[in-house]
Amino acid sequence: MLIALAAILAVIAVALPPGPTAVALVGVDALEVGTVTFGLWLWKALLLAHAALLWAVARKGSPGRGPSGPSGLEPHGAIDAAGDEAGWLTRDRALIAVASIMVIALVLRIVALGEPLWFDEVKMDARYMGEPLSWILATYDDQNQHILYSLLAKLSIGVFGDTPTGLRLPAALFGVASLAAVYAFGTRVADRREALLATAFLAVSYHHVWFSQNARGYTGLLLWTLVSSALFVDLLRNRESPRWGLAAAYGATIALALYTHLTAAVLPAAHGLLALWARFGPGIDADERPAAFPLFAGLTLAGTLSLQLYAPVLPQVGVVLLEPSLSGVEIAWKNPLWLATETFATLSSGIPGGALVLVPAGAVGLYGLWSSWKSDPAATLTMVLPVLLTAAAIIGLGHNLWPRFFFFGAGFAVLIGLRGLFSLAGLAGERGPALATTLCLLAIVASLTTVPSAWGPKQDFLAAEAFVDEQAAAGDAIAIVDMTLLVYDEWRGRDFIQLMTLDDLVAAETEYDRVWVLTSFPTRLEVLEPEIWNRLESGYREAARFWGTVGGGEIRVMVSQ
Repeated sequence: MLIALAAILAVIAVALPPGPTAVALVGVDALEVGTVTFGLWLWKALLLAHAALLWAVARKGSPGRGPSGPSGLEPHGAIDAAGDEAGWLTRDRALIAVASIMVIALVLRIVALGEPLWFDEVKMDARYMGEPLSWILATYDDQNQHILYSLLAKLSIGVFGDTPTGLRLPAALFGVASLAAVYAFGTRVADRREALLATAFLAVSYHHVWFSQNARGYTGLLLWTLVSSALFVDLLRNRESPRWGLAAAYGATIALALYTHLTAAVLPAAHGLLALWARFGPGIDADERPAAFPLFAGLTLAGTLSLQLYAPVLPQVGVVLLEPSLSGVEIAWKNPLWLATETFATLSSGIPGGALVLVPAGAVGLYGLWSSWKSDPAATLTMVLPVLLTAAAIIGLGHNLWPRFFFFGAGFAVLIGLRGLFSLAGLAGERGPALATTLCLLAIVASLTTVPSAWGPKQDFLAAEAFVDEQAAAGDAIAIVDMTLLVYDEWRGRDFIQLMTLDDLVAAETEYDRVWVLTSFPTRLEVLEPEIWNRLESGYREAARFWGTVGGGEIRVMVSQ
């Protein structure tokens, strides 16, 4: 079977004509034809190499799994302290509980899935959903292009229509699937009880629900992060067996993570550093070192499979990725201090008790980090190092420091926090674990009460549009500026006045009785269009403000006085 598959892949690699294929993907007049053609040559070479590797594996035969046990939802040899502390929580009961949690989570994510879109979702809808799948596959012209998500969203709206629900359904399904992944990873680095509680907590987390109703790739990235990390921990704990399947699964999962969002490059980078440390670092007994071949084969496959997926757009990726966000502009979004304060504010707004709970929870998390490090440094670094590398990479490349770039670590954060809670509770003696479990269940119930606040509109561009349509008189003008340009011109197709400079605004004021201006994200507008901003603040009044769940994304309707 594998030999036949290798032969099919080899035939495709040899027979595919790059030039005509590039034209078929992006069109004969597209500027990207040349770069896509180059990328397809690379794609053919990689496909041929993978076919050869598959043939070699098939000829060698599939080795046994060896002493490390099967790689499943709950692997043989997983930490099972919960089995000792709570004998009622058997593996089968835990899996039934996980399945039940996922059903509840699906319901919570389907509710209000059709609420109005926010800017990033609008941009994806406007730029990509009107194009064929082939064009999406071969285009990377903006950091807003999450290729795998765009492809899945295109398929989804083909079934459910070009609606917010259709756009967001893949995110909701990724979010639900990530809960099973939290449990699977949790049983590798903690006990069964902690893994199950982490799953339940994320299922009713405001932030997890919010991202599961966000038509972007972040819940997909969370899923692939947890699955690849679980596979990587298995590779680290594998001592002898070749584990071809485990290496291949790890490589494929990392490739899917990168195809979802390029920030996932921190995962193989962090895992590579940990692999080198585990194999060659000082202070590790020889019989405790992982088997080298499957470990490094998995990392190599992660690289080659990722290149395979990105090959058609690879030249475009280099141009887009290396271009700093808002180059030459001093804006708060690039300041690490802004990231810290915004993250604190965002987390506080989505948990019961807000900042009063977040501060002690952070202290418990730090204790959990220390406790986790004491018991398993490699597993702890598997959770922490990718987050640190993400911050370093974003700052180094000059990109905006959005808190959402760190959502992939949500599962890690909850597991570390629970480790801290149970470690502290253990100091109280035999009743400690029961006390910690009770506190967790109360926190889960309290967290459930925050979920409805995630169901509102993320940004209510449509309500703002309806307001100005109703309020503007016959002699008035409606104008748009900066980020509202794409929303109302490109997405909504409205013939509003476009303010590119202060002169455009002055001209509108001269020609019309009143001018209504739709604005959003004042932090950006104030920096990029300071003259327009100053005139709006001094010569206009705020007629209405439409709030949404995106921080700082309220839609302001300004009208000349």
